[in-house]
Amino acid sequence: MITARVTDKHKRVVPLPKIASFDGEFVQLNSHWSIKPMSVDNEESQQLQRLLSIWQSKLGLYQNKLLLETEKDGGSIQWFTDLSLGKEAYRIDIKEGKISLAAGSIKAINYGMQTLWQMSPDGLIPTGIIEDQPSLNMRGFHINFDSFRQMDIQEALYSIEKASEMKLNTILLEYSNRFPFSNYKGMAVNTTLKSEDVQLICKKAKELDMEIIPLQQTIGHLEYMVQLDAYQNIRENGNSPAQICPMNPESLCVIKDLLDEIIQAHPGIRYLHLGGDEARSMGQCPSCREKVEKLGISELYVDYMNAVSEYILSKGITPIIWDDMLCAHPEALDKLDKRIVIMYWDYWTVSKNSPYFIARYDRQGKPVQVADTGWTDQWKGELTDLEISVMKTFIRQVDLKENLSKSFMDLYGKYLGDEFPKRIKAYPYIEFYQDKGFKVIGAPTCLGNGDDYHTLPNYWRFIPNIKTAAERCMEAGTIGMIATSWYNYHPMMFHLGIGATAQYTWGV
Repeated sequence: MITARVTDKHKRVVPLPKIASFDGEFVQLNSHWSIKPMSVDNEESQQLQRLLSIWQSKLGLYQNKLLLETEKDGGSIQWFTDLSLGKEAYRIDIKEGKISLAAGSIKAINYGMQTLWQMSPDGLIPTGIIEDQPSLNMRGFHINFDSFRQMDIQEALYSIEKASEMKLNTILLEYSNRFPFSNYKGMAVNTTLKSEDVQLICKKAKELDMEIIPLQQTIGHLEYMVQLDAYQNIRENGNSPAQICPMNPESLCVIKDLLDEIIQAHPGIRYLHLGGDEARSMGQCPSCREKVEKLGISELYVDYMNAVSEYILSKGITPIIWDDMLCAHPEALDKLDKRIVIMYWDYWTVSKNSPYFIARYDRQGKPVQVADTGWTDQWKGELTDLEISVMKTFIRQVDLKENLSKSFMDLYGKYLGDEFPKRIKAYPYIEFYQDKGFKVIGAPTCLGNGDDYHTLPNYWRFIPNIKTAAERCMEAGTIGMIATSWYNYHPMMFHLGIGATAQYTWGV
């Protein structure tokens, strides 16, 4: 509970510090206080100087002309590097006349200063000790220019800055036809960004020490391309033009060209998300149909994603793909390149032991979002109001023991948890993918899936979904978590999701 007590002052900080202990006294920062930074090598001096200037200005402190000298009497905020701390960990000791901030890196120094700032922008800081570090290494959010057609470059830069202030460190950046492709100008629309806009995003991310992961779809969700007459020859399905044909050699050539432009525009990236989700038209053209009849959808999909992945792996970049096609068609999963990272999305689960789950494999027309019929009567009184709402909107009740095939249970059964069929462990496929040798990133949502809450996005569902995903990612030891965002809402509508992602990926 957040109160007005000094001992609760840190509870207004997002993300909430792991440890905060105050003794009831205060220090008041003013223009007689100064910051005394640590010595750094030349490579880091510019970053440190920039940070020093920002915090001197924001807190109204005495601004030294020389980096390591204090010319006025008064208190000081002393910055130290402590290599025994994690890279993003910090420790603050607040006493009368002196605040000591030790951190594992310059980035963590900034995290500590953000915490002090959120506690009191006016500089009235309670004395005591704060110790803090994140629970997940990758903590990210999704700037989706494809969905947020209204979002301009200034709104994107604002979102990045605010996310950084809440200690998020990763941006999943999706453009579609809003990326300024130089070799595919025919895809441009009136909201396509300029090359200078993309450069501004990269500059801002570097300035804030945030990692960019561009997302370029490589098989499905390519409506903006394959609906155009110039690309009809690489369509998989003329009736539902959203997907390219993975058997057409020209498809891979076009995708490589798109990836080259994305890579060139985002220098130094470690990861590139290749999409790959909801490729539901696979096997419909004659050449693909023949391969599917012989080897199955899974092998067609895996062979193609391996080929695309190999291209960016050869450039020293790690590919990421969505998990749903692999989960629904896992037969050839063992052939998928283990260097690929799997991003596992689930936007419905809101509790660690869930009454429902997503059963994608071997459904043969059966429902995918399912719960056991025992919730109709036997266990009905044990559901929360939110679980009732989600089940009413999205979930079909079936006899899980009969409805799930032997093949499904042989493959996934041991990952569903000890309470199956009553309750299923949240995000059950994390450990399945890990046991197959893959690294995983969790992906809940802060805007998605159609329902609303009093005409607004359904934050009632999204925030517990983010919290549950973060807890399971910590428990399973994933690379981290990135909250997705979808649909053409006003860009401000996903900021509550950014805050929730910051809170729960840091670890409350």
